Amino acid sequence: MAGGERIAVSAGALDLPTGLSVLREEGDPADFQQAGPLPAEPRRLTGRCLCGGVTGRLAGPAGAVEACHCSQCRRMTGHHSASFGPVTELVLSGHTLRCRATGTGHWKFCGTCGSTIGFSRGEDTWVDAGFIDPPTGGRLTAHIFTAFKGDYYEIADGLPQAAER
Repeated sequence: MAGGERIAVSAGALDLPTGLSVLREEGDPADFQQAGPLPAEPRRLTGRCLCGGVTGRLAGPAGAVEACHCSQCRRMTGHHSASFGPVTELVLSGHTLRCRATGTGHWKFCGTCGSTIGFSRGEDTWVDAGFIDPPTGGRLTAHIFTAFKGDYYEIADGLPQAAER
């Protein structure tokens, strides 16, 4: 072969005598199964908006969920927002729109039904918990911006609360 290039081929792929022999070891074949299962592939989470026009996938499990009670989240979603994040990877397909938020962030939502997908600021993205298909593997862990919560409800679940961030 030119330049010393080589191609490796599995002997089982050849349909001719190879001259190779299979080495066999003494012992119970079950010994080879006691090493445990193969490592699981990283879990992938999927999500979709209300109409299904926007779908997404991200690495899972989702982990911690924070409930944000700031006025911006309340006005955008109609109540407090619960989101995972920041996430390391989010791949979306479908028609999405962006809405500039206060400061440097923006909301992303479905361009057809208006479902919120998440919020991004700089390199960080938080995904709305309702966008992700169950089971998420997530747990509500805290309430943030509680100083701005609506006056029509109480937070009584015993989770940590932060008046700001």
